[in-house]
Amino acid sequence: MLAQQYARQYKQQEILSASPEELVLTLYDLGLQACARRDRDRLRLVLRELINSLNFDYEEVARTFFELYMYCLHQTHNGHFEAVREVLAELRQQWKNHVLKR
Repeated sequence: MLAQQYARQYKQQEILSASPEELVLTLYDLGLQACARRDRDRLRLVLRELINSLNFDYEEVARTFFELYMYCLHQTHNGHFEAVREVLAELRQQWKNHVLKR
């Protein structure tokens, strides 16, 4: 029980000290975990948070991500977790390679 408490505290500190870019990567990880568990509620929360993180000052890019996230929400509603997993896995990899490596 104590180990779980320490792990939870560590994760909380990790999130509090993360950059916005690292938080997006964390959301992708949480989304992928939710897909693996077929956890529809958690996956919806993650996708909504990803949508809320979009910066529409960069409208073209934000709109593309918005459409992908909406597609994932629709697939989640229909129970197509593998389709969502594929999208999130690719987005996570591209985000890690191109945004976090700047």
